[in-house]
Amino acid sequence: METQFSISGIVVPAAWDREGVITAVLISTFNDTDYLVHADENSRPLLGYARQAVWASVELLPGSDEPQLIRVLEFRPLRNTDLEE
Repeated sequence: METQFSISGIVVPAAWDREGVITAVLISTFNDTDYLVHADENSRPLLGYARQAVWASVELLPGSDEPQLIRVLEFRPLRNTDLEE
């Protein structure tokens, strides 16, 4: 499997702090594969896109099980018209 690829899916909350603030997310792709997002500067803005569709360029991190751990290289929100294509 390639280590860098692109995915599209829904940003899903994966962890919260004591105040209920989202601290980690995963991307659930439209083909039912879940990828846990590695927390870093590139992925921090994704926390604000919970329950929204995104496209992301990602890198698969070694040694991860299910869900697979990815580093987000870049992302953009998808519009409704992007979902229909």
